Amino acid sequence: MPTFSECCQRFLPLVFAIGFIGGMVGCRSLRFYRLYGRSPIVVPRPGDSSAHAFLSRVLAVFFVVILALGTLAAFWPDGLAAVDLLYRPPGPALLVAGIALAVLATVIVWRGQEDMASAWRIGMDPSERTELVTRGLFRFCRNPIYLGLQLALAAFCCLLPGYFTLGLLVNGAVLLQVQARLEESYLLERHGPAYAEYCAWVGRFLPFTGRWPAPKTPLRKESDVHTD
Repeated sequence: MPTFSECCQRFLPLVFAIGFIGGMVGCRSLRFYRLYGRSPIVVPRPGDSSAHAFLSRVLAVFFVVILALGTLAAFWPDGLAAVDLLYRPPGPALLVAGIALAVLATVIVWRGQEDMASAWRIGMDPSERTELVTRGLFRFCRNPIYLGLQLALAAFCCLLPGYFTLGLLVNGAVLLQVQARLEESYLLERHGPAYAEYCAWVGRFLPFTGRWPAPKTPLRKESDVHTD
């Protein structure tokens, strides 16, 4: 019979993957629908070849790969080790780090979704205008949800170390950087000077990084304007 430690090594990645994706995407989307009467998930139209549509599809692929890797680690670890030569069950240090990062990522994403309220979206619809969120975590970071997703990938990499999860971590960081910049262009077009000033005093992912140059003259700000 597997020990408690062995069970944690095998099943924690899958438990975290199901809990995070199911909770932060599935359950939160259902709650959003009950509160506002519409889905927050913007599904790309067939034939849409825009960068936004591409990144939305890549996100779905990421979710599928994460769940598949977690399932293999839980029920067929030898098979996973055969295709991923770097994979090994995580030791105590990696388990603790993974759990800590998983908790932190969950809290940040949950809080960011709460702060966005009705402005929260997965994907972007150019025909829709949302308010510019500057409250809560958005006072310190322009993209707290994306920061939380990067931490979640780091947590998964600790809980299930291997070439595949390392690739997810690196590619995820790059794609989220691209997505953040695409959204910045979109939000600047929608909110104009108010967003430009916001970007000048709040960092992209961390408080003092990725800030835009300060405007030479004061710009009009929208009052308590609120998005990602």
